[in-house]
Amino acid sequence: MKKLSLLGFAALTFIAAPVASLAQSGWTSPCSSGATIDETATGLYAVNPFPNNACLTYRAGRFGKIEARYDVTNTAVPSVVAPPWATFEFGYVDPGVDASATAVLYEINPCVPNPVEICRVVSVDGQFCGVCQFAAGTFNFLTNLYFVEVILSRRSDAAPVPQACTLRIF
Repeated sequence: MKKLSLLGFAALTFIAAPVASLAQSGWTSPCSSGATIDETATGLYAVNPFPNNACLTYRAGRFGKIEARYDVTNTAVPSVVAPPWATFEFGYVDPGVDASATAVLYEINPCVPNPVEICRVVSVDGQFCGVCQFAAGTFNFLTNLYFVEVILSRRSDAAPVPQACTLRIF
């Protein structure tokens, strides 16, 4: 009987382990899809053509500020109210001076429209990815909503063209 109990416990452990690890899956978004673009930027933005069509960028000859917002949804499997996510990653292209890309992760209470910054990634010239760490357990989808704001800035039509490409929270 003791061996049967141990065998049952071992089987339960093997079944539960993958389920627990799935709860750690994260949220992702290519910056070319799913965004709400600020009204002031509707004439400025473009999505890169194939093969690099994951990125949000500028139309030819345009400059200024593009603001895009992405709704963060609970993708933890199985669904958990507070996924253990602790990393915010932003993939971008920052070709240099007079251009930049920034991504900010926000939390917002559904009844009090006052976003609170959780994490910020600011591009570095010549690099392609930035990471920001925050406390595990920060997310609680039962009580709060979450979104990412991406800001592209280009000072003139002669400035290099920045791109926002990928967002991940895990």
